[in-house]
Amino acid sequence: MTDQKINETLARKLGWHKGLLDPNSWGKPTDVPGHYLHQALPDYCHSIEAAWEIVNKIEKDKLGWNLSYDAAVRSYIFRYGPFSIQSNVHESRADTAPMAICKAFLALRRKT
Repeated sequence: MTDQKINETLARKLGWHKGLLDPNSWGKPTDVPGHYLHQALPDYCHSIEAAWEIVNKIEKDKLGWNLSYDAAVRSYIFRYGPFSIQSNVHESRADTAPMAICKAFLALRRKT
């Protein structure tokens, strides 16, 4: 899956909608139901600021998370889920923290 496809899939899972008139415009959900703020698609794969939207969603869903770096294998590890139920915790590794967050969110969301 390309980074662009990952970004689009994540945006949809976070409630974003692709613009009807402008294919490069995406609607980010606001606090008002049915209202969207139109802007460019975030680069979740490369931007920790954008990937933090995923972490905020995880916290809103009252799930635990942990981000660490394993120097032995030079990769970031992101874990999240209901830590009280170990089988539902998902872990993903990547070269960068944003990509580790993205992969874990996509993988666990596919299972549920």
